[in-house]
Amino acid sequence: MRTQALQKEEKTAMKNYGVARGWAGTRIKNGHLTGKHERPAGHVIGDVMNKFGRIVLLGIIEVLFFFSASAVFGQQVNNGHPTQGANNNGNGNNNGNGNNNGNGNNNGNGKTNLQGRWSFVITSGDGPQQLADWGQSSIDTYILQSGSTLTNVAPETYVYMEVDQYGMDLPATGKLTGDNVTITFSKAAGADGYPGQQAYSFTFTGVYNDNKGASPQTITGTYTDTVNNANLSAGSGNFVATFFPDWTTTTTYAGILDSLDNGGSITPQTYPASITLKTDPTNHWLTGSVNVASLVNPQTGVACFANEPLTIFNPAPGQLQGESFATGQTFDIFAQDSLGNYIYMSGYAVSQNGGPAEQYEWWAYPPPSTGNGPYGTNNSYAILFNIYGGPCDQWKGADKPFTIVGEGHHNGNDGNHPHGHRRNGGSK
Repeated sequence: MRTQALQKEEKTAMKNYGVARGWAGTRIKNGHLTGKHERPAGHVIGDVMNKFGRIVLLGIIEVLFFFSASAVFGQQVNNGHPTQGANNNGNGNNNGNGNNNGNGNNNGNGKTNLQGRWSFVITSGDGPQQLADWGQSSIDTYILQSGSTLTNVAPETYVYMEVDQYGMDLPATGKLTGDNVTITFSKAAGADGYPGQQAYSFTFTGVYNDNKGASPQTITGTYTDTVNNANLSAGSGNFVATFFPDWTTTTTYAGILDSLDNGGSITPQTYPASITLKTDPTNHWLTGSVNVASLVNPQTGVACFANEPLTIFNPAPGQLQGESFATGQTFDIFAQDSLGNYIYMSGYAVSQNGGPAEQYEWWAYPPPSTGNGPYGTNNSYAILFNIYGGPCDQWKGADKPFTIVGEGHHNGNDGNHPHGHRRNGGSK
């Protein structure tokens, strides 16, 4: 599971990899990269190592650094922001009712719809200890909307703040009035089985900007909090939240994996792989498959998995971190073969240069500390993975650049562009 210490481990390692600040979904357990559902409820959180230190832990940062800065997992030419009835007719033009064509800035009757993946980044107000230990504060979440009422998928909400000992499972409630947004994330004292967890809340108040259907779509404003610790937070400041679209059409990414064996040694081969994703519109789980047929144990010549492609599944539906899910700028997927051996993958949206996919996010470790866009899209993902069971049990690693090789028919605009133009050479 994503504990605070584990998030810090990911955070450092991704920085050192030159990719991301808070690796979504991966975690370390006894020195191993583990799937989220494996984390026991009482996971140790005193571990100050950043979440992705799991791979830092093997001392392979220098070795993998060269491909991490550009470890982009493909390019998804926008599949659209979840909407409540305004879909594009597939040619990049409006569907004739004068409403938005699938980018989510209205729900078919002129009202704003915020439902979907949002990443909140604090741009001022972080305390010196937060910045030194964690860097910039942020929250990755999936907002749900019913009328003007906002809630979120709390178990799939990740918290990159030192004040939160668990690092996830953060409920939110809020309200939308026109384009004005107020949403409060709060945690009770002693929550998540941690007696030392203090009660705290962050209230974000801002204005939604649909950017005329282009990326990035944002909420910009101010926040207040009840952390009551100047080392962690000034108590108020500014923020920007960036929207990342669901995969509303089937999208396939392809590229090459570099892996470590279960002893922490780099395997001599690289492995072509592909991932096919789609978001279930009802429960928001990720569906699809992973093809890693090339993954073979070089010492024995035996394939890592019994059959291909592997099927994306949910190991513990309804439980914390028990689902293949995308939240904010991150996603986690589990994909298994017919024998139950599985690969766990954690993805983090990045810019073309491997920097943040949020315009106002920065990382403490170069290269690069800032992204160069496009922002708020699924164009590029850096990936980390771990294998469980079978001939390659406990293998782990990262990727080299992945690019899109196929997409289904769009009900929204390519590249999140208001006129359906492609971004970065995406195919359709």
